[in-house]
Amino acid sequence: MAAPLVAAVAGGKLLGGFLGKKAKDEEAKARRAMARYNAQIIRQNAKTEAEGIAAESNRLVKSQREFLAQQRMSSGSRGGLVEGGLPTAGDLGSYIEVAKEAQLDLLEKIRHRDIAIISGENAANKAIYEGELAAQVAKAEGKASMMSGITGAVSMFI
Repeated sequence: MAAPLVAAVAGGKLLGGFLGKKAKDEEAKARRAMARYNAQIIRQNAKTEAEGIAAESNRLVKSQREFLAQQRMSSGSRGGLVEGGLPTAGDLGSYIEVAKEAQLDLLEKIRHRDIAIISGENAANKAIYEGELAAQVAKAEGKASMMSGITGAVSMFI
């Protein structure tokens, strides 16, 4: 092959390797950006879910307070004595049971809220990890492309 033609082919191989690496570097950058964006969306969705659960918890607390107030009024209307806001004697056991169940319901709502936040953060971290992994693969492919171009160009002169 003529020397100018060999040099042109070798230059083309170098250029191809360089452009391949540049494209893969851009792909890696895009994958990282997409992973951060996805993580942000996942976190926002988890936050929204947690806020919904918190609002539901607040409604539950209000409802429970109203129910317990009705229990006290019912006890008082039946002639049960109410001391310090609590029913006395026979009504006390049922009042305590209702209050205990109300508290357990509230704790369950709080648990669901915490799980939503933790699950969202875990999913966001997973998205970032997967994006970083894909970016590293793209970078490695870019380096391989560059090396292929270099070795292809060198082989033209050997």
